[in-house]
Amino acid sequence: MILAYLQLAIGRRERMPERERRLCMLYADELAEIAGPSAETFRLFWSKGRRYGVAISAFSQSPGQLDAAVRAEIFGNSATFLSLAVAAQEANSIRRELLLPSEERPPEPVAAEELVSLPVGCGYVRLGTGALAVPVRFDPPLEPIDPARGDEVRARSWARFA
Repeated sequence: MILAYLQLAIGRRERMPERERRLCMLYADELAEIAGPSAETFRLFWSKGRRYGVAISAFSQSPGQLDAAVRAEIFGNSATFLSLAVAAQEANSIRRELLLPSEERPPEPVAAEELVSLPVGCGYVRLGTGALAVPVRFDPPLEPIDPARGDEVRARSWARFA
């Protein structure tokens, strides 16, 4: 139902003059669940979205569950591609999208073993169509804050501003 609504909205943008199209951001988490039942619709979003001012950010822990045609459309039309640690069965399809530079020979894909064994917060990113991949590292998540701290701040705020 949601994909049908989005398809209609993108269709309306087709009739709109290009200068009037405001950027529309579409965030899709657990992509396999969203695209699975409507693979053809999602392929159209991916291939035509940019033309109509739609930028798509999609996330999946299991890209291997995507329909092969959808996966090919995503890999073929995505300028930026980030991979953190993945399962062994996912690594072979993803590694071909991440080519590492080499001074002595042509670029080669990241080793599947490397993608499987990445530590938390480490990965590879390709920024731009045709670009080579580079390793990235993210800071660890912040430590959880004690819930009692929220109660303390709330009580102080009520005492001061109420």
